[in-house]
Amino acid sequence: MHYRVVDSSNYSKTKFNRLVSHPVQSWQWGEFRQYLGQTVIRLVGQNQEKKDVTAMSLTLHPLPVLGKLSWQVASAARSLVPDEDLVSDLPQLLPEKVVAVKFEPDWYLPVAEYQTDKLPGFIHLPQVRPSDEFYYRYSRLIDLSLPGEQLLSQMKSKTRYNLRLAHKHGVEVMIDNSDQAFEAYLSLMSETTHRQKFQAHDRHYHQQMWQALHPDGIAQLLVARYHKQILAAWILFVWQDRLFYVYGASTRRHRELMASYALMWGAIQYGQQQKLNWFDVWGTLGPQPDPRHPWYGFHRFKAGFGGIPIKFLGSYDLVLQKQMYPLWQTVLAGRKQFLFLKRKASQIMLT
Repeated sequence: MHYRVVDSSNYSKTKFNRLVSHPVQSWQWGEFRQYLGQTVIRLVGQNQEKKDVTAMSLTLHPLPVLGKLSWQVASAARSLVPDEDLVSDLPQLLPEKVVAVKFEPDWYLPVAEYQTDKLPGFIHLPQVRPSDEFYYRYSRLIDLSLPGEQLLSQMKSKTRYNLRLAHKHGVEVMIDNSDQAFEAYLSLMSETTHRQKFQAHDRHYHQQMWQALHPDGIAQLLVARYHKQILAAWILFVWQDRLFYVYGASTRRHRELMASYALMWGAIQYGQQQKLNWFDVWGTLGPQPDPRHPWYGFHRFKAGFGGIPIKFLGSYDLVLQKQMYPLWQTVLAGRKQFLFLKRKASQIMLT
């Protein structure tokens, strides 16, 4: 396999997208990251018959403190699992001062089948190190090929009850990609992050994401209304045979109407209407979640809808600069501690 760098002057966006398996590897997601000021490098792999068979996107990020000296790290979120040819080619394809490439492959197995002997050999290479994850390690896949009755039967009884309650009170769910609905989503997102006291992407981030992904049909806005008022809204991604629940926001008003339950069911129905195969709920906790974990509420809500628990390969650094990598890890550990203390101080001020 031979890998090369491509761009809009010499390669087709449509052709590239056919070769990647996840929306955050899409050409459009790369354009979105470029709007935010990041450098994006797109690679295409070609076999001996000179046919393009795989592709991936990387983003370059300056390292804290070391970035002033032009040192960077590359990130390949939800990419392919690197083969030996890619590992060999990368040092020549990336800028000289890239310390490492952080891979979080779009590779997973059902939790029940996840065994060490099934993992790809890439993670055992001598220049590969386990690293902290940015994307979720666990999720759930809902099989959209199943009939509605079977999907309902797989839910927890409390989930079915809340879903019936939402329908009984007349909560309406629909795709609404209008400017008015998206503005309502932005307002709800601001309300949600303030209420739940967690850090989230700002308004500009969501606007740029929407402008990059919605025109080509990747991003869709699903809303739950009650008496014409939007109570909750989700951004869904559609990619190949999968649907993804990516961002969600809601209001405290009319919490008793269980609008989020209606939204989840509406997303499942939308995926079936689009003849998709799987719905990835975009992250859960592991098999034995800690009720004290800040994400436990999200986990319990998603798990209530059933589905297949899956586990991703995780995050691994492919080290390109052996001498600089330990220094970067030291700086990274110090930065993590600083951000932890800063977040704790912010939480104290909000209480």
